[in-house]
Amino acid sequence: MNDSNNEKIAVPSFLYGKFADVKRETGKVVSRLKKGVPVGEIVSNYDFIEIGSVPGKLVLDGPNPLTGIQEHFNLFALPRLLVVPMLEGINKKDETFNQLIQNFFSDMMGNFWSHLVLSCGQSVYNFYNSEQNRIFYLKNLIIFQDKYVSINSFFDGLPFEFWNPEHGHVKIDIIFDHPNFIAKFVLGNLDYYKNNPPQQEMNSLLIKNPLSDLLNEPNLKKYINESTF
Repeated sequence: MNDSNNEKIAVPSFLYGKFADVKRETGKVVSRLKKGVPVGEIVSNYDFIEIGSVPGKLVLDGPNPLTGIQEHFNLFALPRLLVVPMLEGINKKDETFNQLIQNFFSDMMGNFWSHLVLSCGQSVYNFYNSEQNRIFYLKNLIIFQDKYVSINSFFDGLPFEFWNPEHGHVKIDIIFDHPNFIAKFVLGNLDYYKNNPPQQEMNSLLIKNPLSDLLNEPNLKKYINESTF
């Protein structure tokens, strides 16, 4: 599953619509994923909808009553419906479960739309428990960075402001710095950053600095690009 340079920025149709409809169709996708069918094979049966060609936003967190009855790209639906039920009463040491989740994660890193889905700050934390996955995600984030920038205006909830005791009013108008975007969580949990700098200082860096600046720090880039697993 690889993007071509001329590929339009589009999302599989099962993730677009009112949440109830998306939930129903995504449930069918999840049923096949649980049987071990690769995500690329599943989505080949769906049309892709170009972002911006239809009404609606890219929703990273939900469902909520403000967006649930409108047509949007409900990106959070796939990890939510796949991961949450599977984690209930499951032995996380079960190798079959772990392999299914790992295969799904690896497949999802290969395209922009699927990397975008696993950037939701909901139901995806288990994917980033390993340094290997954290680095894999960040490497692809750097590759897809321009595509994220090009669709920034379509993300739900931007721009917004919040009050931070240390930094005062903080305005978020870039998706990379949105709390419902997983990238800073992934970055902050890298082994590279454990006590270097100390965690308190790291938290301050993540709040104060744009993600793009942190990713371009030379030693970090070297660590990400040269890591092999």
